Amino acid sequence: MNGSAVHTTPCAVETKLFGGLQQLPADALELFSGEDDFYGSANWYRTLIATTLPAGSSPYFAVTRLSGRAAALWPLLRLRDGTMSGLTSPYTCLYRPLLAADLTESELTLIGRSLAEQRALRKGLRLEALDAEASCWTALCTGFRKAGLLVLKFEHFGNWHENVTGQNWSGYLAARPGALRETLRRRSAKLLADPAIGVEVLTQACEVGPGIEAFEAIYRRSWKQPEPYPDFNAACIRMAAQQGVLRLAVLRRDDEPIAVQLWVVLAGKAQVLKLAHDEAHRANSPGTVLTGWLMSKLFESGPLSEIDFGRGDDAYKKAWASQRRARFGMVLANPMTSRGLLQSTRHAAGLARRKMQKIRQDINAMARSDGG
Repeated sequence: MNGSAVHTTPCAVETKLFGGLQQLPADALELFSGEDDFYGSANWYRTLIATTLPAGSSPYFAVTRLSGRAAALWPLLRLRDGTMSGLTSPYTCLYRPLLAADLTESELTLIGRSLAEQRALRKGLRLEALDAEASCWTALCTGFRKAGLLVLKFEHFGNWHENVTGQNWSGYLAARPGALRETLRRRSAKLLADPAIGVEVLTQACEVGPGIEAFEAIYRRSWKQPEPYPDFNAACIRMAAQQGVLRLAVLRRDDEPIAVQLWVVLAGKAQVLKLAHDEAHRANSPGTVLTGWLMSKLFESGPLSEIDFGRGDDAYKKAWASQRRARFGMVLANPMTSRGLLQSTRHAAGLARRKMQKIRQDINAMARSDGG
């Protein structure tokens, strides 16, 4: 498929698919983000390709040119059944096309149409972990539809975060729920005063080996399910260390790890990617203590603008962050195929089912209110 599936219009729009990072032309490589965008870097996609590809799948990169210049880069994955998806994984917190900075709405529409007209994508394309607030999607989706594809959107996951611009640790902590503050006060005083307890934060590539061993040991003893891609975490830690954004925190008792957390800090934003603790020490709340300890150090180390708790609506995140962003997904379905029609039917049925659930919830809420 490399270098094939060319689409050219009188407006000088051309899209080509390439079979790997190493095959991309130099100007397309320049579209990858720098160190201020963890999920938009070439290193991030190298890590995914090396550790998370489903069986029978292959990575592809679609490059769209406008009047000869590389204007959009789409990291994609061809699955075993011949359909395409974005190059994402269960660890991806945000996916987006890598776009030139000065694109107009009409140019974005052309990019969307050119991508959707590729023969390789006519069996279907699924994109996940998308930013619902990103302005590019309206124009891109217009282009998808002009190419004859249906755009079937769905909610993917929530992303809990907190704007902390201008705050210090004390101010941030004061805004947290009282139960969390009290747990931190009591558990931290008890646990961190124990001379057998030690805490370290690993940041450098030369020192992450023992941290990776601690990380994997904790995961084996934690409540976490086995990783679907067991090689990813170690590779991600090494990649983040090489980029200078790693904060790998390890809490030990007598040199035995009991809690671990993987954070990345870049451009003033601190995001936790993974955390776990040894269930045998659960009564001492080692995870909560480590989170509080590390966050206090992050505030001290420099100005922060945001704390981000990654993928999902886990209950504990609401104590640490008060704001929720929706990450959505979309399926581009071809209505001229039986697969596309089935996808459209299922999507419509799902929307109707969720609407009815919402109506029932509203009716029940009104009934409880009237009864009170």
